[in-house]
Amino acid sequence: MSLTICKKCEKIFPAGSANCPYCGALIAKKAMQIEKKGITNVLVGLVMLACLLFLLVLNTTKKTEPRGVLLHSCTVSNCPTGTGAVTASSEQEPYYTCKSRELSDYANYVMGLMLAQVNFAGSSSKITSKTGEPDVSQAQKPMLDAYRARAGVSTFEGALSKCYRGLGNMDVSVIENPKSGDSILVRSLSNPNEKFWLPRGKLDLRE
Repeated sequence: MSLTICKKCEKIFPAGSANCPYCGALIAKKAMQIEKKGITNVLVGLVMLACLLFLLVLNTTKKTEPRGVLLHSCTVSNCPTGTGAVTASSEQEPYYTCKSRELSDYANYVMGLMLAQVNFAGSSSKITSKTGEPDVSQAQKPMLDAYRARAGVSTFEGALSKCYRGLGNMDVSVIENPKSGDSILVRSLSNPNEKFWLPRGKLDLRE
């Protein structure tokens, strides 16, 4: 509510009256000026608040942005030796790192099958007792057998005993990116002695 002051009796009262309710002095013109000024001040204040909020959001974004903008994964880039990249992982899409390309290809292929069955069926995969792998169709079985044979293991658990759960947001450098297979060999930048294979799709390039 806008207020005004009567110049004659110097009493304060709500603006909008043509005359002072205390002494009867004419104040309509002055009250309108004060009311308009009040509205203008509110609008100016809102604009300034919006500007401050914008600057605050912009400043926060600059402080929390990653070291570089993620461009794309090594599935769509050549990623030659020496390429700097970062690992990508989440609770919904985990992956494994292994000491050999064949183990990585197999372990992550099986993990992909499990995730696909959960996403499409909405429930956990039916696991076979012989290999510990998800139950697949006859059309998929030859490929799964081939992955397992190349890895040199007889069960999925056997592969996992030689692999590790992959981490996200690790800075790495590409050592080897063979044309065949699904995996790529990288070295950790924080620990140069640590080398491992992981799926190409779990390696993102930075700007």
